Amino acid sequence: MSTPQSYEELWLDGPLNTRFYTRVYSPPQSTSTRAVLVYVHGYCDQISGQYYTDDHVAMTQRGIAVLTYDQRGFGKTALGEGRSPVSKYGNTGGGNERMHDVEWAITEASSRFKGAPLFLMGFSMGGALVVDFSSRTSSPPSKETQALIRGVISCSPLIRLINGPPSPLRTMLTWTSKALPNMQWSTPLFAKELSHDPKIADLVLSDPLLEPHGSLQGIGDMLDRGEHLLKSGFKLWNEDLPVLFTHGTGDPVTSWKATKDFYDKLTARDKSIITYPDMLHALNTEPDAKEKFREDVISWIEKHI
Repeated sequence: MSTPQSYEELWLDGPLNTRFYTRVYSPPQSTSTRAVLVYVHGYCDQISGQYYTDDHVAMTQRGIAVLTYDQRGFGKTALGEGRSPVSKYGNTGGGNERMHDVEWAITEASSRFKGAPLFLMGFSMGGALVVDFSSRTSSPPSKETQALIRGVISCSPLIRLINGPPSPLRTMLTWTSKALPNMQWSTPLFAKELSHDPKIADLVLSDPLLEPHGSLQGIGDMLDRGEHLLKSGFKLWNEDLPVLFTHGTGDPVTSWKATKDFYDKLTARDKSIITYPDMLHALNTEPDAKEKFREDVISWIEKHI
């Protein structure tokens, strides 16, 4: 379990005049820092959940530092007292803004933990984002930033939704977002689809930092990214960059079969996929999988240090 000294809370100036609520988890003084992980959360998500804290504290006990942040338009970055005047819940920007933000986080982590091998991990929307970030051929990010990444971990990535919007609605949203990018669109929190633990749904539905909406631009970018990765993005992967995918086969939010399709298309020399039978979307909250999931991730990082 975490303690008040488990992490440092920071408000850091990031891209586009935005201050980001950030947490930095450092290994105990008795433990050397063997690696640093940058963690990117999912859609309508935030990093203060106890399940995230427990995961990240467990990593520090094995010498892995963690830097994580509430994404643009979400969590305390959008609603906290230290937020920027320009910040508003749901105003996430599109692909370029998100890429700038991940690049900023990697640069920040690399600066704070100089010389430590750096790993990039994301969940759901963040899971697809870290894969796309690592394989883009145009800035952002820069080639220099991509070169800092030792390995990528993609958890329950949003390659394809199980019940995505129908094609006519997708087309309408795309065209409307061009004129009204920050127009808010109501979206579900998928509280009951995250875990077999009913307490998780209660936590999500009662969390004042989670609101069930996002911008048309952000939603469109999120959905388009997965299709891009499946159709052509897989061709851009650096075959020398190790990657791990994790997904529950009972996930009712994002398709584990789409993740497997993408995995099969990758030509990476070092690629792994771990599936968890019948588990739902947020593996780190599943009573019958969270310990194995945590160990799978930490062991994979240790293998690649």
